Amino acid sequence: MAALVQDLSRIDLEGTKRSKDDAPLCRTPVIKRNEVAWRWYESIGAPKLFVAPLVGYSEPAFRLLCRSYGADIASTPMIDAAGYVASERYRNEFAFTGGSEDRPLTTQLGGSEPESLAAAAALVAPFCDAVELNMGCPQRCAKKNGSGAFLMEDLARATRCIAAMRSAVDAHNASAQTRVATVVKIRCFDDVPRTVALAQALEAAGAEMITVHGRTRHAGGGRRTAAQLANWAWIRAVKESVGIPCISNGNIRHSEDVRDCFAATGCDGIMSGVGALRRPRLVFAGARGGRNQVAARYCTHALATRAAPRQAHSHLCGKLALTAPAAVRDLRDLIDSLDVSGPETDRSRATLSTIRDALLARPDDDDADDDLDGETPIAADGWTKVWRDKRL
Repeated sequence: MAALVQDLSRIDLEGTKRSKDDAPLCRTPVIKRNEVAWRWYESIGAPKLFVAPLVGYSEPAFRLLCRSYGADIASTPMIDAAGYVASERYRNEFAFTGGSEDRPLTTQLGGSEPESLAAAAALVAPFCDAVELNMGCPQRCAKKNGSGAFLMEDLARATRCIAAMRSAVDAHNASAQTRVATVVKIRCFDDVPRTVALAQALEAAGAEMITVHGRTRHAGGGRRTAAQLANWAWIRAVKESVGIPCISNGNIRHSEDVRDCFAATGCDGIMSGVGALRRPRLVFAGARGGRNQVAARYCTHALATRAAPRQAHSHLCGKLALTAPAAVRDLRDLIDSLDVSGPETDRSRATLSTIRDALLARPDDDDADDDLDGETPIAADGWTKVWRDKRL
């Protein structure tokens, strides 16, 4: 990826010298800066490093873990707006247990009905710094109700959703001490002007920050996310066409990628999802190795925030485990003894404490695992799997 950025830097942007009488081939339109959006962004510290919304993974304990290594802002998992409004039990699954250390925080909502999105936005606004509309999920569950990335296909509905959320959040802001923003996360069309038009329409409807995942809906998500690279040029086109903060999402495996992405996209912040899941220390602090120590620190945050055992199990030995492979093999029986079928109990807390102690007692010998199981070079053709792990 660094090579691709270097290649771009070699391009002579000035081209052939023209006389003063030569007219430019085209004129770049002047984009009006949205001062309200930028004041909000600066009020939360103008964050640069973002933790992506990750279904089943970005609970308070993981968000705090990423923050401890340098992440500036994090997001909840995607929350179904209609379910959040209708069910107290469902709301309890997304309790804001991270406290003041888990701020600034974005709450991401999924749905395609303006009324339920507005109602959910009003409920979560007191607990976060931004409420986000999910227009990036490519999964079948989103296709069923036209939400997520499928909402991109219905511009009129998408803008109504943003406008309804903005109205609800602004009603909260009228009596709040700190301002909450209405933001959006999208994917791209393979037609750049169409993506730009979408972004501009969402801004006009009330979006105050936009995160752009540089893959199309058809590129998939989850296990298929790393099958092809996000297109940073597409993201840059959006950044240059809007007057609100723009965040880049895609291809972030380590701190060098963060540096290269800022240079290539010109964005105001960089978001990491799958990369941060496995190696938050590598992405946000630029440090290799120490994966068992990272997993032990996660256990500490899980105990403090009363994380559900299923969440801890996923982070410790799931497909995107924090733990080094050798430790997963040695501690698998202990980790599997967590009862993932229900909420936290005294027994699960005791088990998690034992796992943490076992991880801390292990030698920090996972550097080789980090190299062997880490990222592969990105080929010049731009279509190489980002991770060697075939489970992705």
